[in-house]
This record gives sequence, C-alpha cells and structure tokens, in this order.
Amino acid sequence: CCEVDGAVSKTEWSFVGNGNGTYSKGQSYNYVGEGCGAYDKCETVSYTSWKLRPACLGIAALLLIAGIWCWFHIRPPPTPPPPAGPPKECIVYGDPHIVTFDGMHADYYTPGE
Repeated sequence: CCEVDGAVSKTEWSFVGNGNGTYSKGQSYNYVGEGCGAYDKCETVSYTSWKLRPACLGIAALLLIAGIWCWFHIRPPPTPPPPAGPPKECIVYGDPHIVTFDGMHADYYTPGE
C-alpha cells in the first residue's frame, strides 16, 4: 500500500588502486574498462518519504467506517442493575412500640398512665 515518494541518489568515488578500478580521473571520471582504472563508482539511493496509494486510502476508510458501525450496532447489551434488596417494613405492636424502616426501636408512653 505504500510507494516511494522521494529518492535521493548519491555517487561516491573510492580509490581502489591502480589497475583495480573501472574509472580513471580526468576533468571528470571516465569509464576506461574493467581493471584499467584506479577508481570505482558506488551509487547509493536513499528514500526520503513514502506515500499511501489512493486505493489503500479507500480501503482504510471503508474499514474505519465498518469498525465504527460494528461498535454502535454489534455491542453486547449493557448489564442490568443489581436487584434491589428485600422490601423494608415498619412494625407497630402492643402499647405503642414501633420498629422503624431503618430498624430503630421506639417506645411511646403517655405520662401518667
């Protein structure tokens, strides 16, 4: 999906000894034949950047849209809330004795009786 966007090539000359290279030095380097010169040429290419091909960008966009659709439509259902505890009760018994909803006990007596 990637292709080279920019390339820089660099030529370097290295001295390899008289009669061992393929180039000789004059005003510039001239090819004189294998084993006749004193220099060899070494070319290196380095790539500076890469770019995505348009088809890959389209495929990536479709995959992103499909992923978003799946996230919103194929998620597991939310977990239900935990069940509430047993219902509370208030008890009134005998000469006014009360047990309240929170479990507290209270006695009410009328003075003089």
